[in-house]
Formats: sequence, C-alpha cells, structure tokens
Amino acid sequence: MVIYELLVVIIFLWILVIINSKDLFSPSSILCLSYILAIICAIYNIDNWRINLHYNTFWIIIIGIISFLISSWIYKVCGKLRNKRFITKKLLYIKVKKYKLLILNFISFVIFFLYTIFFIKAIGGISAFSNLSSAMAIYRSKTLFQNMTLIPSWINFLTKICRAIAYIYTYILINNVIISKHNADKEKQKNKFSYFFGIIVYLPLTLMSGGRYDLIVYILYLITIFSILYTIENKKRLQPHKILKIGIALFLILIAFSSYKGLVGRESESTTLDYITEYFGGSIQILDIYMQEPHYEADYFGQETFAGIRKLLYQFKILDEQGISEDAMEFRTIYNDKVIGNVYTGFRKPYHDFGIIGVILLQIVQAFIFNRIYYNCFYKLEKSEISFNIILSGTLVFCLALHSYSEAFYSTVLSFNYAIFFIMILIIIKFLTKIELRWK
Repeated sequence: MVIYELLVVIIFLWILVIINSKDLFSPSSILCLSYILAIICAIYNIDNWRINLHYNTFWIIIIGIISFLISSWIYKVCGKLRNKRFITKKLLYIKVKKYKLLILNFISFVIFFLYTIFFIKAIGGISAFSNLSSAMAIYRSKTLFQNMTLIPSWINFLTKICRAIAYIYTYILINNVIISKHNADKEKQKNKFSYFFGIIVYLPLTLMSGGRYDLIVYILYLITIFSILYTIENKKRLQPHKILKIGIALFLILIAFSSYKGLVGRESESTTLDYITEYFGGSIQILDIYMQEPHYEADYFGQETFAGIRKLLYQFKILDEQGISEDAMEFRTIYNDKVIGNVYTGFRKPYHDFGIIGVILLQIVQAFIFNRIYYNCFYKLEKSEISFNIILSGTLVFCLALHSYSEAFYSTVLSFNYAIFFIMILIIIKFLTKIELRWK
C-alpha cells in the first residue's frame, strides 16, 4: 500500500539526514521524525479508518519534505558548518537576584489568580468542579465552536507574560543544572524553587485554556533547550542512553496526555493507544481525503497560510478579509461517520493557497530560517548572558515537531500574538541582564 511506501521513503530520508548531520535534533531530523510518527499512528488505524492512501498525497508530502531537506543541506554547505567547531565558551552559571525572582513570581501568581477567577466563572462556578469533564466540554464548545469570549482578551494577553517567564526560568534552570551536575554547591541550589514556582504557575493555564497543545509545545521546548545547552557545555551531542531516557519520558508523557483528556473537555471511549494514534495520525488520513476533492483557488492571497499576518492587517483596517484560523478548518469524518479532526499536516494550507510551487518555496524558506536559528545556537556568540537565540530555537521547534499535525510557522508564529510574546521575552531578559555570573 502507498502508506507503507511513504513510511519507507521518509525513514530512508531520515537515515540520510542522520548520516550527514549526526544530530537527532537538527531541523531536518525533527521534520522527518514528525512524519514517521504520524504515519505509524495512521498505520495503526489502517483497518478502523479503511486507509487507502493515494499517490497525490504521497507526492505532496515527499516533495515538501525533500524541499526542506535540500534547503537545509545547501545552508550547511554554503555556511561551511561541517568545518566549524562549536563555540569554545562554556556555559555560565546564572545567579539571579532574589528580589527579581520575587517580582516575576508575584506577577505570574497575580495573572494566574485572575485567570482562575474568570475561568471558574466561565465554566459555571465552583459547583462545576463536581463534573469538571462535562463543564470543560461545554467550555470548549463555546470558545472554540461558538466563538464566545468567556475569558477577557486582556487576561489572555497577560498569560503571555506567564509563558515568557516560564520559558526563561526553564532555560536558566536547565543551564544551571547542567553546570552544577558535578558541583554540589548548595548556594547554587537555593533559587531552584523560585524557578519551579514560575513554571508550575504557568502549566495549569495550559489546562484551563481547554487544550493540551500549549503543554505539548512546552515539553518540546524543554527537550530542545536541554539538548542545545548540553551540547554546548559538553561539545558533543547527546549520547544514545540519554536519548533513550528522553524517549521513555516522552512515552510516559503520552500516556498522561491521554489519561487526562476528560479534564480538558474531550470525551472518548478509545483506549490510550487508540486515542494517541488518532490524535497524531489522523492528519495523514485527513490530508488524503482533502487531496481527492476538487480544489478551488483561494479567495485571496495567503488565505490560510498567512492567517496570522492577515488577522493583524485586518485589525488595523488595512485588509477587508482576515485569514482562517485552525478551528475554522473543515472537520472530516471516515466511513462510519466518526470525526477524526480538522488538521491536515503542514502542507494543506500552502497547497490550498499557492499549489505545489507554494509548498516547495515555503518549505525552502522555512528550512533556511530554522537552520539559521538552530546552528547559530552553536556557532555564534551572543552578548546577552541569557541566549534569546536558544530560547527562540526551543520555542519554534514545535513548528517542525508538529508539522505532520498542522502548519504553524507561517499561519501562527508570524502573527501579532507571537510578536508580543517574543518582545516580552526580550524585556524579561533585559530585566535579568544585570545578574551575577560565575564560570564553571
């Protein structure tokens, strides 16, 4: 069957990437692994969904991936990265003044408290916690499908501050743990709780928002930051046994991911494995359904692909029409009227707007951007003690890791919301700039 051919070809491409880069966490490797996982999940459901993948779906995925890989290879060759050495500077231990941590933690807590108040009101009051799953299902339905605003926009805006603080704390914590691994200096361990506090306050917000996407994005961020900082400090990639530990941790996270689906308003009688494979593999089947239908030209330029940019221009009255959000995409069903979702991999939006040429060109551009950001983490020194470039690389990795799920870079990251988020990160880094640094 075509789906098995697709899996074999992508695995072959991934092996070539690993041989060439020897880096499991390179942008090209992550993109290939994303599709390998999605296809395996789809194969698990091959009988339930009666999958019969078509060659037009096969080719759009292969052409898109190859375009990304070739662009990545050209960037490495032109940048002569093979002959470069990692930066010689070791990581610095970052010691933040306590009053600055207290200020940031207080801000996080206040935002969390305010959000919680509005959230409780939105789901129906304290009594709703007696049947939280049903309350969350209603909450999701109103916010996602009925476009009701239950949480004030200014509160949602403030949550970006919590996220920025949590991301920076994660960076500092991982940085200091890597350095302190062989150094039992108790003074260096004192502020660990303060960092954990800022992270723990942020995580419930991802749950109360009615979804788990942001939590998945954070986990991918955490793994990427650890990989980059470990590599810089040790001047070598992660060893196989550490990668195995990360794999085991991800497996356990996926189990937890399925187990608390009721808490975010998702009802399903599927087993844990069925639920996980439906979530991560459905996009392959959905794209195939889409590819067999008549295609119509986009109503306007970048209708789906540049939804974030179009929304911003629409808000400033520059455009008359805004883009289409992920939630507005058509839901698809299989033969037994079972809904399997409305995500179409990262290739549907550019294909809908610009055809196969758009898929190729946009993947080439995306590969150049992501490779530049990623390899600058290793080969470019930064003036700031807290590396914005590394945080940026970790923040954006979900665009590749979840590319088999949906397109995110052009339609989501290139938007006003993410611009504000990155500005907040820069402001907080600036706030923490005058910090005491200690060499290992």
